[in-house]
Amino acid sequence: AKMLAFASSLISFSNLPSRLSKGAESVSQELNTHPAFALLLLKTFAVADGKAYTRPQTRKDKLLLYLGVAALLACDHHLSIDSLAADLRLHPDKLSSYFKELGATVTKVKGTKAKAEGGAVGPKYKVSLKLPLVF
Repeated sequence: AKMLAFASSLISFSNLPSRLSKGAESVSQELNTHPAFALLLLKTFAVADGKAYTRPQTRKDKLLLYLGVAALLACDHHLSIDSLAADLRLHPDKLSSYFKELGATVTKVKGTKAKAEGGAVGPKYKVSLKLPLVF
């Protein structure tokens, strides 16, 4: 449950604007979290620019990698990323590249299998992480 709450907070934080002119108090109110946790998110995934914070692409990538790890841990190393991609406003192909970077296997389920599994007509993306990882 803690990993799901963490993943949910990361999704909400990723949907905030790239330039945040607010401090940790305002961000904590928007995310409905403790101010110390909001400050941790800002320090980890944003760059301080005076009183404002910006999120350059490198920090956005870092956030998506953290989110990928949290989602895999919360879902026992197997999940479908279509709804996650929709929540993040990303195409599933782009999101799948982050999971591949983590060492996960991404498969597309097309056609009748996709209809039988979830009712969706288009491709469904399944991600799985087989442990132990060998590089």
